[in-house]
Amino acid sequence: MPELEIVRRSTPVGISFTTAPIYNALTSLFLLREDSGELINWVSTLNHPLTPAQLEVNGFVSRAAFSYLHGDTTSSFPDWIELFAQRDARELVESEARELIAFAKVYHPQETSFPTAEAVRTDLKTYLDLTRKIVLAQKGSFKTAFYEAEFDRLQQPEVRKNTMVQHLRWVWDKLLQQEWQRIEPLIQDSVNAYQNLSFSNISRKDVIHKITGFTQIPSHWDIWLPLIEELVFIPSIHIGENLLLAEVHEQKAYILFPAHIPEGTEIASPALNRTELLMRLRALADDTRLLILDLVAGKGPQTAQDVMETLELSQSSASRNLSQLSTAGYLRIQKKEGVKTYTLAIDRIEDTFSRLKNYLQQ
Repeated sequence: MPELEIVRRSTPVGISFTTAPIYNALTSLFLLREDSGELINWVSTLNHPLTPAQLEVNGFVSRAAFSYLHGDTTSSFPDWIELFAQRDARELVESEARELIAFAKVYHPQETSFPTAEAVRTDLKTYLDLTRKIVLAQKGSFKTAFYEAEFDRLQQPEVRKNTMVQHLRWVWDKLLQQEWQRIEPLIQDSVNAYQNLSFSNISRKDVIHKITGFTQIPSHWDIWLPLIEELVFIPSIHIGENLLLAEVHEQKAYILFPAHIPEGTEIASPALNRTELLMRLRALADDTRLLILDLVAGKGPQTAQDVMETLELSQSSASRNLSQLSTAGYLRIQKKEGVKTYTLAIDRIEDTFSRLKNYLQQ
């Protein structure tokens, strides 16, 4: 006789929406990378572009700062920086080690033995083993040299803290303050629109699909998603066509997604619609990117190597333009035997011009 199977009803999940200034600011900073391209690299249009050295500092500062959010969705970014500046430097790195352990537990809920925060902070092998465990669970590529450099920075708490505080103050004064004044009303429009909709009696996955518009979510989210009691959604202007799991804290998951006005709401935001359209159309306003779309449309799925050879592009040019097209949603990425292939998202193209038509007729 086969085993009797009992299926338990999944517990309902709470859903909330917030502008979350700190999460939004750090996400904008995190996306300022040399390889992110002009579509995400919003700062390239301002008068204070970051130098390669500043981008390197920005990379580790913005990434590390996520360890200190702890569900704070209400504080302003400059207020949070000043509170951060008042904290003890050694306690900060100890806290960061604890957050790494907590994140490892999120992705390995069945394990019962984890290293101490002291071991993570002071022993290179322990630190690398733990970070590797997290990265591989997230289906990422573990870059040993990057994490070795990060471990070295943890050994200098005062230097690390001072570098973070100085950089965060600088980017707020020179870049983020003016930009936040521009985009906060747009993000609030998106929050208001979503708060008028109902998401009851649907699964956690369906909630994410319905809110973000993403038909697929990362498979490794299945590890922690059933254990979450609340999903906190944060619209972002700068995130492009991406999702970002910023934090899992006290049974809450904080997810950033592209800010927009969903269907089924009477709230209108011409400025937000215009901002989204500009990002989409900018991706098409380039001869090389149009040639890539034409190639994929005509010959089907292509690898980066295919694009380089057919269009006689350098590796950097092919990578940059493919990244920009996928960020804008016009290309979908699939992996086959470890190799990325790019396919045309014809529905995205049709939706872009449908939105342009609707915008002009409103």
